[in-house]
Amino acid sequence: MTNRELPIENKDKIIKWDKTKIKSDAVVIMIIASVLSLLTPFGMDKVGLIKGWFFWLLLCFSGYFVYAPIIYFGNEFLYKISKILRARYWLRITLLAALGSVIMSFIVPLVVINFFDVQIAYLTLVPQIMLRTFIVGGLISGVYSLKNYLQTQKQQLLKQQQQLSDQQAQNSNSINKKYQDFMTKLPLDKRGKLICLEMDDHYLKVHTDKGSDLILMRFKDALACLDEYPGIQTHRSWWVAQDAIVSEEKEGRKLLLKLVNQQLVPVSRRYTEQVKTLIQQLVV
Repeated sequence: MTNRELPIENKDKIIKWDKTKIKSDAVVIMIIASVLSLLTPFGMDKVGLIKGWFFWLLLCFSGYFVYAPIIYFGNEFLYKISKILRARYWLRITLLAALGSVIMSFIVPLVVINFFDVQIAYLTLVPQIMLRTFIVGGLISGVYSLKNYLQTQKQQLLKQQQQLSDQQAQNSNSINKKYQDFMTKLPLDKRGKLICLEMDDHYLKVHTDKGSDLILMRFKDALACLDEYPGIQTHRSWWVAQDAIVSEEKEGRKLLLKLVNQQLVPVSRRYTEQVKTLIQQLVV
């Protein structure tokens, strides 16, 4: 999701236009105003640095409260009403920035006239300033939109990572519960780390790192209890825990698995391919 736009209906307005966001945007605005005052565009080199900074600060904040709501709410509106614009985030932003620039073209002259005490008719100044408004407004809108876009992507990624973490935790809890329920069938002194299971007539021999014990339970029922626990059946009468495997050994044509308790477990032809695949994965 980090390389493509987030669907609005899925992101649930992750970036909220609230006090926290306004404070964050204010920092960006002050930086932009500072850069513009240093660059002194449009003949601003004749104005003092401090006065120029206050002018750009006033203009940028005025623009913010025009462009920001237009882009924030307009983006969602255009996404919902137009299938063509739905997959074109930056086209939506360009159209909305243009709308904001038209509105700002009528606001900027008021700021200029009052800030510099210019004796020029308001309606005469509007068309003269319009092109400059589109340039500066487009630049600021681009920076503002890019900031929001990257922040949205970051928050969505964090949200997905949290969901994945929660899902893994739930799966882990499910596995642990089944494992713990199974282990309660053993005497307390044998409840250690599971190594392997061995079918013994109508009984099941459970091997742990604390020893072995027989319980009255069918082999297939035990496998059902441990279906999500990391392990593998090697023989019609044997099952081993994945982390208990030390190595594989050969006895003639027979394949055996050596476990951490030095137990040698047979591998029948039926399970040979699965066991070898698992061993290769463990080696890697």
